[in-house]
Amino acid sequence: MVVSALKHPNSKEGLLAASNWETLTVSPRVLLIDDEPAAVLPLIALLRHLDVQSIYTPDMEAALDQLENQIDLIIMDWIYPEYEGNLILETLGNLGDAELPPIIIYSGLESHHFEIPHHTTHMIEGIWKKPMRLNEMAKELNRKLYFGSKNE
Repeated sequence: MVVSALKHPNSKEGLLAASNWETLTVSPRVLLIDDEPAAVLPLIALLRHLDVQSIYTPDMEAALDQLENQIDLIIMDWIYPEYEGNLILETLGNLGDAELPPIIIYSGLESHHFEIPHHTTHMIEGIWKKPMRLNEMAKELNRKLYFGSKNE
């Protein structure tokens, strides 16, 4: 079918092959939730370098709106001016049957400071401590987004 797209790009078969090819090569999408835009700029640059689409939201409400789209991974900060990350996890955990993407918590806090709601622990893919080296983040993101390994 791909050969048909190359030989006859304007034919119905060629257009169908090309559209299927596009579907097969869609980049993963990562939702970034952080109230400080400057904190996610290195992540956005890294994701772009890895050919990953990033969607930035400054708060929980905007993030919930984005979940209507296909999201492959959520990377979220833990501390916000009006709440902590556990409220975001609690809200996500209460969405019911919605299939949620895995979540990485990215924070300057040590992991023992997190009060993760029990019924949401299965959603946590990892906890990254700020600052984290970009090459370490790249390895983790490649493994999680392109190779599907959970908690390795």
